[in-house]
Amino acid sequence: MQLSVKAQTGINTDSLLQLVKEAYIYGYPVEQSYRMYVTLPDNTGQPKRLYNHFSYADKLATAAIDNTAKITAYKATRNRGGAGPNNDTPYFGSLLDLSDEPVVLSIPDFGNRYFSFQFINFYNKNVHYIGSGFDDTVAAKYVLIGPNWKGKIPAGLNPIHFKDDHLNLVGRVLVEDDSIDLKNVLALQHQATLTPLSKWPAQEHNYAGLERNDLPLYYNSIDSFFSNLNNALRLSPAPDNDKVILTKLKAVGVGRNLKPKGFWSITAYEIPGYFLLPNSIHRAAIRDRTKNLKYNEDGSLDIYIQSDSPGKDKESNWLPITKTESTVTFRVYLPQESVLNNQYKLPPIETLK
Repeated sequence: MQLSVKAQTGINTDSLLQLVKEAYIYGYPVEQSYRMYVTLPDNTGQPKRLYNHFSYADKLATAAIDNTAKITAYKATRNRGGAGPNNDTPYFGSLLDLSDEPVVLSIPDFGNRYFSFQFINFYNKNVHYIGSGFDDTVAAKYVLIGPNWKGKIPAGLNPIHFKDDHLNLVGRVLVEDDSIDLKNVLALQHQATLTPLSKWPAQEHNYAGLERNDLPLYYNSIDSFFSNLNNALRLSPAPDNDKVILTKLKAVGVGRNLKPKGFWSITAYEIPGYFLLPNSIHRAAIRDRTKNLKYNEDGSLDIYIQSDSPGKDKESNWLPITKTESTVTFRVYLPQESVLNNQYKLPPIETLK
């Protein structure tokens, strides 16, 4: 975060630092939930981030006996519960995206065995629970519905309405004796399915999951905390009882412009005439919402403005122009103060040799 916000708000340094501290205390759980939601896991061998699709741990968490093993164990579990995992149930779960349509959750009959499905929002609130202790002891099918969906629920599905489109679903099933019972539990876990309503019941047992590449990336740099947090708040609006603190934290940029949804774009034109350019990928502009953009590790973005393809691995960031003479226009819609007062400077267009 740039403390140049002081010049924009007139807040003195002590007050500014106190607000920054409060922003971190309030926002850290939300920002970390966003990290888990959009970051590709490195411990599953999974080449892409899938939503509405179960992933599984095939063993119980165990203690490590040396430093090497501890590091390995940490890497193997850090995206499946982090510190403090239980040794009673192998974990399985899914990141849920209900923004397009409801998702059908089908669960098997777990008999007398303890099981649970825990639904958690970005604010680390347990917003729903299915499982033992709530008379949910037989096979059942539920339809998970986001806040904006309107439609008819098919017969036989138990509706569950959520205030969030984006949730973390964690499943647990008790292993009675880890020496002989684990394989039975793993088999039961794999009988649970997630299927978009439009593909149910035809694809109930073979749905491959939703791949989303259009979500803003999470950046590990400490300077990216506030942008990560704002991306999280856009994806999962804060509950009403957080309005007081969010109003206070707007002074340091938290929650600004979460509703007008401003954006930027860079558009190429031919000269003369300033008409849009025909090209092989049918792209007139690149904007912050362009799908599959590849950002650098530091959060910067390289855009290739050229007539020929920069190569398949870079075409996601390619803005085609003519071989003769072209021009580009950069637009900012609903700009923030840093743009309006010229604190933000556009980088120059550089010629690659």
